[in-house]
Amino acid sequence: MTEYGVCTKCGLTVFAGQNDCPSCGAETMPEPDASLIEEWHEKREGVCIGCGKTGRVRRLVKAKDYNGKTKIPEFRCYECSLNKLDEIRARGVPV
Repeated sequence: MTEYGVCTKCGLTVFAGQNDCPSCGAETMPEPDASLIEEWHEKREGVCIGCGKTGRVRRLVKAKDYNGKTKIPEFRCYECSLNKLDEIRARGVPV
């Protein structure tokens, strides 16, 4: 069990034993498991390495059983990043 929780209304971090937020009085919930959270980098303007389109691009940096921090950054447009996610899933990585 995690030792911290999060307020569902204001996002304040609280001790896990607290059911009500001391700041706003809203209900709290346990903090999410960090190993299940994905980390993305996004640029407002960039060039997609997949199709060459310019505009908003992104890349997956970290997910459960995946660490892109050790790789050369490859930014992709939304459509190409979905295709890349399919490739990563095909390798057995749960993203």
